[in-house]
Amino acid sequence: MRTQSLVGRRQFVGRALLGLCLLVVGRSASAQGLLWTLPQEDGVGVRYEGKYRQLVKRPNNVTGDTTIEWTRRLKITSVGKEEAEFRGKTQPCRWIEFKVQTGKPKEGDIDAGPGAVRIYKVLIPESVIRGQLTEPLAADRDVYISYIPIVKGFRKIGDEEATAIDTPVFQVRPVISQLQHYRNLKEDGPPTELQLPAGNFTSQLYKGSTVSESPIQRSTNSAEIYRSEAIPFGVAKWTAKTVTEEKPSTAPRNEFVVTNEITEEMAAFEVLSGQESELVTN
Repeated sequence: MRTQSLVGRRQFVGRALLGLCLLVVGRSASAQGLLWTLPQEDGVGVRYEGKYRQLVKRPNNVTGDTTIEWTRRLKITSVGKEEAEFRGKTQPCRWIEFKVQTGKPKEGDIDAGPGAVRIYKVLIPESVIRGQLTEPLAADRDVYISYIPIVKGFRKIGDEEATAIDTPVFQVRPVISQLQHYRNLKEDGPPTELQLPAGNFTSQLYKGSTVSESPIQRSTNSAEIYRSEAIPFGVAKWTAKTVTEEKPSTAPRNEFVVTNEITEEMAAFEVLSGQESELVTN
């Protein structure tokens, strides 16, 4: 099935990290991707670490393909509770903060470079985080959910001042992770015991994928997600891969050629407590 896709030419490697932006789509609410549950206690979070690799295909270049690998660190924390109006009703909401660093390891930290440390702080209605693929519309109807609704939010890129997020939704991919929401997400095999830096966790493997296509470009995103109830927000480990193919607009679909691959491998390194916001706003 053909869907609306990303439009434009291939991203150059040097713009891979600096060109990230929020994606907005026109559907209903969500609780998948990185947020399956909310911790009962505030100040709780999880720190993930792993690898972010980009392969750029260069068939006409004498030096061949280019692969660049970075270390990625992602911290997700619950940093406040607030009553706010959502869908015409005042209800409990949670401030969730995402901090992403991508770069080269340096003296126990990550040298992310200008603009590559990103913090997003969003106020999410607790009612929308249900760990489900669909949202009920009526007694016998539901709708696929593909993003996280927010009451309000802020973002801070590098040393810039914090700015308000002016959309009512927040999309995890690509600004936070290569993970996205998968209509076909399904369990794969029995639960297994994962041995991670954060500890040992009984986890269930889920697999999902999605494809978007235009006359000149096709993007396929697939993921393996290990869910665990013992991890704040519900995700223990994941591998997500995005493959981009291109062709001339008049060429048939069987002439799509892979031009770019991005792979993200992340695992829980530490379960956190006593966390406070790193993005201070008025």
